[in-house]
Amino acid sequence: MNYRTTDFVEVASGCQPTDTGLDVAFDAVGGNVTLETFKCMGFNGRHLIAGWSEGIELEDGHYLTPRAMAYGNFSLCGVCLVYVNTPSAFAGPWASIGRVAATVRKPTPRSSS
Repeated sequence: MNYRTTDFVEVASGCQPTDTGLDVAFDAVGGNVTLETFKCMGFNGRHLIAGWSEGIELEDGHYLTPRAMAYGNFSLCGVCLVYVNTPSAFAGPWASIGRVAATVRKPTPRSSS
């Protein structure tokens, strides 16, 4: 779905059989998309912010206020997506209790073209 041409709030709200809102939203855009996504969140949902493709200046923006999260009763979580040489290091203690299964593959050489 193209969030620029489609009312994703309407589409996402219609995906829930009981109209309870989203359990999880993965947001890599930021800005107005973040604020609009708040309207879709369900009780005890998790809104994951993973980037600001709408503009890096939003990273330090003052557009996020706690009101939506408090009254919507959902959590806002940051997700740090990074490129690392040892992805298994991020599994940490979760892997030892069976919560996360880290898959480590041999790096694929990138073409220079």
